[in-house]
Amino acid sequence: MKQYLTEDEIRKATVEELENNLKAMQEEIDQLKDLDTKEGKERFRDLIKLRILSNTYITMLEFREMVHRGRKRRKDNEEP
Repeated sequence: MKQYLTEDEIRKATVEELENNLKAMQEEIDQLKDLDTKEGKERFRDLIKLRILSNTYITMLEFREMVHRGRKRRKDNEEP
């Protein structure tokens, strides 16, 4: 089994790191879809949980950056 970013690492990662992690994780998720063992199902659930967390953090980081750019633009427009 490959090791991917842990929950703590996901919370500290950049968007690029998270996207790379998701790409690597997707390959294993695709392989586990057809595996009908208890271990396979547990691993699948764990990976899906990490994938959801990674996607959530990507969205949060992108939104934070968008808000930051909007505030900066507004501040630049207000200054003479």
